[in-house]
Amino acid sequence: MRTHTLIRWGGLAALIASILSIIISVVLMATIRNQAYSTAALTIEWSLLYTLRLIATILLMLGLIAIFARQSQKMGTFGIVSFIIASIGTMLVSGFAWALTFTFPAMAEAVPEFLDAHAAAPSIGVVLTLFLVTIGWLLFGIACLRAKVLPSAAAWVVIAGSFLALVLNMAKAPMSWLIFDVGVIWMGWWLWKERAQSTQSSTD
Repeated sequence: MRTHTLIRWGGLAALIASILSIIISVVLMATIRNQAYSTAALTIEWSLLYTLRLIATILLMLGLIAIFARQSQKMGTFGIVSFIIASIGTMLVSGFAWALTFTFPAMAEAVPEFLDAHAAAPSIGVVLTLFLVTIGWLLFGIACLRAKVLPSAAAWVVIAGSFLALVLNMAKAPMSWLIFDVGVIWMGWWLWKERAQSTQSSTD
């Protein structure tokens, strides 16, 4: 499979990941957001939504690789470093999504009081994950802006969305990743559409 085809599919992965993220956030807010962890983690909604969250995070990682690959020759050292930080942060988020999907329901059955007492409290791991993923994507957005390959407006949306995600997550506000997701959708759509156009042009 050609590199440009892989990049195109990676763009689609980013697009789907962020659409899923928005849908999950809306449904969570409308259903189990205000329930105790020990109650919510045993519901069908929890299992479904956090399984989708895990899938979305994996797709986001694939999308990040594709976005980087499309402009890697123009990103320089700063772009490489920002990609590494964003990759580490995104991988840590997938680990957290795995825990929410599989560990939290088990804890809700075995030690519900412990889960309710400690799950909502900020931990070093959660804070570090949040910091790395938001700062990593913020820097990566700046690198995309400097590379001048993807639409600059999309890069600005990712930058603003990453910063807002950091602030709003610390404030425990709902829909904290919305602006970021819009930016990633834009980048993913651009990759998918661009590669489709270039493929069409090559066959004409």
